[in-house]
Amino acid sequence: MWGRAVQQNAETLGSPRSEVERMGKRGALREAVAGAGVILGLVFVGYETKQNTEALRSQTMQTTAEMSRQHTALGVESQEFRVAWDIAITRDDPEALTQDQRQILSWWFSGAMRVTEHRYRQFELGTLSEAFSLGGGAGFYQSRYFQEWWSTRSHAYAPDFATWVREELLSRGAP
Repeated sequence: MWGRAVQQNAETLGSPRSEVERMGKRGALREAVAGAGVILGLVFVGYETKQNTEALRSQTMQTTAEMSRQHTALGVESQEFRVAWDIAITRDDPEALTQDQRQILSWWFSGAMRVTEHRYRQFELGTLSEAFSLGGGAGFYQSRYFQEWWSTRSHAYAPDFATWVREELLSRGAP
């Protein structure tokens, strides 16, 4: 009697072997679905990362361009700056500068070099391309006044940037 009940239960529930097979098939299906979900999740994360990188690069380019525009606006707005620039850079006669003119140019070059350093750092990080990050090839790097100015101020900048300025901008000309 006891054996007959076990047999009936086995028939009702199905054989242990078929139950294991069904569980195995369901498990394999669950694993396949979970694996596909993981892959789709990684694809989505990769896409979002790319989008965020492109947005960051665009924002960095806008910020850098705005920094340059604001800095360059001084040349338009300040007669004193334009006169000092003409003497020191255009005529290449830094000895003719007054003390006030030297200070005006010193402040301007300090700002210009901070913008240049920002561009250099963004290029080093891969955020900006070399063409955008290094600007349009400003010729003032070759002027006697800038070379004098840089020789007394380069210590205020990071050593790698100061070396880059010396090797790339001063010795070979602007990019």
